[in-house]
Amino acid sequence: MAGVFEPDPPPGAVTNFSAAAFELTAAINLRLALRLVKPTAECLARAEEVYERTKLYGELREAGSGSTVNAERQLANALEKLTAEMHAASASVEAFINSDDHLGSGCARPKSDAQVVVHGLNATI
Repeated sequence: MAGVFEPDPPPGAVTNFSAAAFELTAAINLRLALRLVKPTAECLARAEEVYERTKLYGELREAGSGSTVNAERQLANALEKLTAEMHAASASVEAFINSDDHLGSGCARPKSDAQVVVHGLNATI
């Protein structure tokens, strides 16, 4: 009878949170995100900070700790810093792609933006 009077979780609420699954998802997403740019040492340090904050938040949330708000705030701040570093790294890659340095001597500059993108993708593969 007690189950009848207990409120249902709100729609979309996660009722079976797994710290390990959260950590794994974050690690995969970080790895994929870092492949989009040529990460600098600072960028890698920020990614490591995000990963550490992710682990802490996941452990606290799984344990049902009341201090998840602070951990969530720290994770958000770490993500903001990583985003800024990735934008800086992306800008340096874009500047390199738009320069003639990556084409070698005697090569003409690509004629269209599509060709520049193709060269950029080939450079990162």
